[in-house]
Amino acid sequence: MDNASLILEQISELKNKLETLVYLYGFSSPTVLKCSRELDELIYQIQLLNHVPLNRNDHKNREIEGNY
Repeated sequence: MDNASLILEQISELKNKLETLVYLYGFSSPTVLKCSRELDELIYQIQLLNHVPLNRNDHKNREIEGNY
């Protein structure tokens, strides 16, 4: 299993855990907030893995074309 697949599996498990914690403790519980931060970090990691940096010329072309 590759790194992205592992992270996606962890995200799925943590989402389920977070739903349960919210149900048990409410949205503002320190336990819920900690789990939410852990989920945020995993989502950030998967976004970094999927990020394709733009070429500097691509960025300029998008501005000119109005697609920016």
